[in-house]
Amino acid sequence: MDESNNQLLHLLQYIVLKYSTVKTGGRDLSIDAISKIAGILNVSLDFLVGESKNASFYKRTLQRIQELELFEEGKKEKLFDLIDTYIRSFKTRGVYSSL
Repeated sequence: MDESNNQLLHLLQYIVLKYSTVKTGGRDLSIDAISKIAGILNVSLDFLVGESKNASFYKRTLQRIQELELFEEGKKEKLFDLIDTYIRSFKTRGVYSSL
């Protein structure tokens, strides 16, 4: 096992241990510990605690958006334009159906 995998393993063990301790009421995590976990996972604190609007997104939706980010700029813009068109159409139908 290389060094980066070893570090990741230790991090995951730390997170599981802390989660278990908190879940069983053993103690609360400090803001520093939560901040470190969020930093390592590259997420915001509000996302980590489930308060972010994005926290409710389905995992598959987020995965798709991340995959779209890998596309070349031109194709990515065309796909986002198409998505925006469908969203506008959906919203417009909703407004007209309520009249």
